[in-house]
Amino acid sequence: MDVCRWASRRVVWYSVALAAVLVVVGVVGLNRSNEASAIGFSTRAIDMIIAELPPVVATTAIRERPISPVAAQSPRNFHTLVIGDSQPDTYWTMLRDGLAERGWTADRSIFSGASACDFAANGPSNQQFEAAVGVVSFRGNSYTACARDASRDPKLVAEQTATSVEYICESSGFDVCVVVGQPVEAAPSDMTVDVARLNELLRELVARHPNYIFANCGAAVDTDEGEFDTSTRDVDGVHLNATGIRVTAGCVSEHF
Repeated sequence: MDVCRWASRRVVWYSVALAAVLVVVGVVGLNRSNEASAIGFSTRAIDMIIAELPPVVATTAIRERPISPVAAQSPRNFHTLVIGDSQPDTYWTMLRDGLAERGWTADRSIFSGASACDFAANGPSNQQFEAAVGVVSFRGNSYTACARDASRDPKLVAEQTATSVEYICESSGFDVCVVVGQPVEAAPSDMTVDVARLNELLRELVARHPNYIFANCGAAVDTDEGEFDTSTRDVDGVHLNATGIRVTAGCVSEHF
């Protein structure tokens, strides 16, 4: 009887132990299942979020502000050459300093009073500067010999200027050419260029060349309505005052 009682107790003890083991295994399996479910849910949720994102669409729109820094398109070096007339000459120092803050060195090849066609015909070659990027800014309101035939036709001046800007960019061998848009003038005169037409042609020029960038910095010193702004311009109605110089230099620098 004692043997039977002892055996019965052993059976009960083993049964309890086995049940405990099964409970532990079940809990561990449940936890692992919950972890797997949580991971699976997390993965599915991420996939659903990604699926809802809009696709990346390539665009050929004119880049008034470049999608990526100029440096991304300029593998050769971090050196730029500023080419233009008296307007960029006024903001050259501030532009040079702004580019330096972004890691760029800069030279200038500026002829105050010259037109774009003068520079296209007689300007120095980029070979002496070896700049990877050009900043080209001409208003077309300087009527020297090469522009004399156009001097009484503002639209013709705009067309000639845009053509010369393209020639300068192409012949200089820049990786990137930053074409600067121009601000409006105060009032018509014998030296007036059709600025609206010029900027339109410059935009078309940039659209034809994937390595060109349009810096819409003329608009930065005009009013919101695109009119002449006395707060940014010199009393001569053409050049920039201290405020306009700061705004324009900052605008061009932002593209680097």
